Amino acid sequence: MEPSMTDIISNLCEIDAAMGTLGSREDVSEVPLVQGLNLTTTASMSRSDGDLDSMFWDLLPDLESMSSWKTCTDTERKPTPQSSTPASARSYKGTSPSVHKSVSQRKKWELQKKRSSSKNKVPSRYCHVCSRPAWRARSVGCSELKNGCCKIICEPCLETTLGVTFEEASTTGTRCTHCSNQCPPSARCHSYQRANNNRRALTILRRELETA
Repeated sequence: MEPSMTDIISNLCEIDAAMGTLGSREDVSEVPLVQGLNLTTTASMSRSDGDLDSMFWDLLPDLESMSSWKTCTDTERKPTPQSSTPASARSYKGTSPSVHKSVSQRKKWELQKKRSSSKNKVPSRYCHVCSRPAWRARSVGCSELKNGCCKIICEPCLETTLGVTFEEASTTGTRCTHCSNQCPPSARCHSYQRANNNRRALTILRRELETA
């Protein structure tokens, strides 16, 4: 069933009223089309139903394009939704707090770092006997460096603990006190061992107090 002349005129008037908001837009390229609709609506009163039908179907694609343009502009004007995550839950760099490494992963990374440093075979920066920095006295590295021993002995400790001079140790090479089992009680290995024992004892005592 084809629409009557009265229905076509009412539809055109409704479309013209809906498109009335286009006058406030800076781009007025579509305004002549609206004016043409008004003129067509006024002049259509004296035309036949067949002329109105053909004119309506000719103008229908243009009206559909204008309607789709209005829908796009309304969608673009909608504000973008804000993030539901509060600012306190985001870190300084914008990453999630769950991204940070756990304690076990950090310990694993430190262990891998120690292994890589031993593989690189870089001599230590402190004397193994007296912990004197290498830049304060001449020192000689252990001859077992290729096997992974990175300890060094300073010149005064070479003479007191191993009984060799710096020149002899640097030319012929000598094993450190740790490799030759001659470390005095003040050596770094013994200091580390005492610190580890104290830490282990405190951990055991703390656990006993918690369970008591």
